[in-house]
Amino acid sequence: MTSSSSLPPFGNAMRKEFLFAEGCIPLNHGSYGTHPRSVHLAKIRWQELAEQRPDRFMRREYMGQLEKCRKIAAQAINADVNDCVFVRNTTTGVTEILRSLKWHQGDTILCYSTVYGTNPKDKC
Repeated sequence: MTSSSSLPPFGNAMRKEFLFAEGCIPLNHGSYGTHPRSVHLAKIRWQELAEQRPDRFMRREYMGQLEKCRKIAAQAINADVNDCVFVRNTTTGVTEILRSLKWHQGDTILCYSTVYGTNPKDKC
């Protein structure tokens, strides 16, 4: 899975790109999903680099690599790199956005019934 042109079509053909156990049929991949094998392997490589020289990696390499990734993500979604950040999950991202807004007396947040509960530590 190296480029979008080599991706199999969505559906059953794409299943081989993931690490699902035989017989596992994910019904809610959006909330508790996994990432493709290629991403999994890249994650392992980055973890190994960080473990080999942790101080050097965190002090000299991490921020530069993070900046490269932010630029790639910004380009992919046609956004300014300064408007792109990585967060650990959607709840954390939405929480940070809501906390950054200026709120005024009477402002209201509308939540649909399809919204699931979140970690109490991530209150808005």
